[in-house]
Amino acid sequence: MLKRNLLGALVAATSIATSAMAQPQANNAPDTRWYVGISSGLVWEDSKREVDGSGHLIYGLSFGRMLTDHIGIDVQIDRYSMDFDRPTPTGVAETRQLGYGVVGRYYFRPDHATRPYLMLGAGLQEHDNGFDQGRDVYATAGVGVSHRYSEKLSTRIEAAWRHDNDRATFDQSSGFDDLMVQASLVYHFGSQPKPQPVAQRAPVVQPTPEPEPLFEFNAMVLFEFDSHALKPEATQTLNEAAEVLKAHNELVLIEVGGHTCDIGSEAYNENLSRQRAQAVFEHLTDQGVAARRLEVRAYGESSPAVANTSRANRQQNRRVALSVLERADR
Repeated sequence: MLKRNLLGALVAATSIATSAMAQPQANNAPDTRWYVGISSGLVWEDSKREVDGSGHLIYGLSFGRMLTDHIGIDVQIDRYSMDFDRPTPTGVAETRQLGYGVVGRYYFRPDHATRPYLMLGAGLQEHDNGFDQGRDVYATAGVGVSHRYSEKLSTRIEAAWRHDNDRATFDQSSGFDDLMVQASLVYHFGSQPKPQPVAQRAPVVQPTPEPEPLFEFNAMVLFEFDSHALKPEATQTLNEAAEVLKAHNELVLIEVGGHTCDIGSEAYNENLSRQRAQAVFEHLTDQGVAARRLEVRAYGESSPAVANTSRANRQQNRRVALSVLERADR
């Protein structure tokens, strides 16, 4: 009955672990905490052991940690016993096997809660029976699957072959090969490491292209002093600019920029430069230049062409300029 219940529990645990294999882990940082595990299962002994029946109980304890995302190392101890099906020299039928060694596991699927693995191990196994008492090396290999249920608890289910190099019990030339199936409950110490935030690369800011000068008009040619009304004689000059713009549709965005000298307040000069640029904008659109191609900007006294150090220089700074901001790809 014990064997049947244990096998049923192993099958159920395997089904649960397999159904969860698609669940990703909440944390993708390497988890190198120490852990301790307790295990129980069944061992099917080599027929050469001449024991009574098969499928005996095995139980064990392990202690270890993950070294990387894929590799874990455990120190473990386990024990199982069985009865010989023939008389022994001492009359004691029971034989006890005590093993202790190191097991390495290679885990797949590092970013998932459920992870299949391969295992290899080696150690020493003591035997105490009516034929002999001794200690021999063993080697083990197997496969398994691990599933993490929470930050602290996980389970392992594995099937492993173990070669016990005991040659003294029956005075034979080779040891024994046992098959073991075990389930383990594992407790992880400490807190699971938190994922490190991914450094965000700063977006590359493209520099604003410098306007490409196309036309520059002296404000005194276009306007009366301290006025934004176009002079009658300014019409021909602006009409020529309009014809050029209409002939070159590849110039898809033109800045109409108004500028002043430094005489007067900054607010006044900015407003005057905007009014004059707007007057030029309106004249060009009246001449058939699409409004969507023109953008009015008021610079006031902030972008002088030359230093405001003389009357002649200040006159150069009172201007309206047409500059290319964007060209269409040819």
